[in-house]
Amino acid sequence: MSSALVALLLALQAPAAPEGLPRTTPAEAAAGAAACRGLPDDYEAAVRRLLDTGWERATPSGPPQPNAQPLPIFGRGHVILLLPPPDPAHPMPGTGCMVTVAFERGVRWADVVAAATAAFAAPAESSSDSGAIWQLDDGRYLVMLMRRDQRGVPGATFVVAPTRPAGRR
Repeated sequence: MSSALVALLLALQAPAAPEGLPRTTPAEAAAGAAACRGLPDDYEAAVRRLLDTGWERATPSGPPQPNAQPLPIFGRGHVILLLPPPDPAHPMPGTGCMVTVAFERGVRWADVVAAATAAFAAPAESSSDSGAIWQLDDGRYLVMLMRRDQRGVPGATFVVAPTRPAGRR
């Protein structure tokens, strides 16, 4: 198993908590994840496409973590997009485009799955109470995990990955 895939699986096992993120709708979250579809394989071209389509570079708030490698962050509306660089020295090199969001407390999982299905014009290959997977028309996979933070605020992490993550069926 490649180190990039291992990093992706680790990211999927412990998605970022929604605490502190602005609240969004399932449709806005799915549209944010759709920005990951078809990004060029060339990293600089992918960054240019994001910037050209209304995404802005963002910087994390709070003190920097010791020995942490920066992870390029972009924002649009109430959606945060992470684009790990292809640098092999980075802990998550080229693992795929990631979107993380927080929702209002009343958002239902079925509404999030329906919004992603509409945004990607494809039914989920598999879905459970905590996640779903879609195969995209370019051969990549959209993996979505639902979670709640310590206060019960629901959120989701979407990852567009080059291969289907092992153990996610």
